[in-house]
Amino acid sequence: MPDLTVAQRRFTYEMAGEGFPLLLTPGYRGTPMLWAPQIPLLGELCRTIAYAVQDASGTTSPVLATSATLTAAELAAFLDTLALERVYLASPPSDWPLALHTAYQVPHRLEGLLLVAMPHTHDTVQSLPVADFPTAHLHTMTVPTLLLLSEGTDRQHHVIHALTTWLPHYVQVIVPTQEDLQRHIGHAMLQFLTHGERQRNLVRGASFLL
Repeated sequence: MPDLTVAQRRFTYEMAGEGFPLLLTPGYRGTPMLWAPQIPLLGELCRTIAYAVQDASGTTSPVLATSATLTAAELAAFLDTLALERVYLASPPSDWPLALHTAYQVPHRLEGLLLVAMPHTHDTVQSLPVADFPTAHLHTMTVPTLLLLSEGTDRQHHVIHALTTWLPHYVQVIVPTQEDLQRHIGHAMLQFLTHGERQRNLVRGASFLL
């Protein structure tokens, strides 16, 4: 995998597919493998970029701690290094604070936000670092957001309640918990991305006519 150093962080990443960019955050385990079941399908529609991050100093700090403390500014600097002006950003629960802070602090860098509750993994809503969750800013966020939950997700969890109460521009999708769950997750993400690109192209066409 290619690697580069940005703002004292060492990013390693891999890309698949072509088209508009979709950035996949690494989650609890700090590895792109979390998205392995979805990448082949997503890569048929867009350019997926799955990354991992560690301290550039090479310290022995756990990857989880490094990933969880990544800031929106550092993520934006990573996008600058890849020459990406705007991306869709997909995150499992442990990275939701990073995703939401990015949507709040640098909304002009995001086409859309995909908050994906990963079932049957260590990256569940219960793993979310609640102390970093920007509840107070949710009502001001303008980035279109997909909240993707499985039937087994605790929808009474206070974080889910905060998102569905205060986030103004979101679509909630519940996918069934069954053997082909990963396929349902991939198709729900594809549907959101396709709709987002269709809307963006409509706006671009209207601007051209003006």
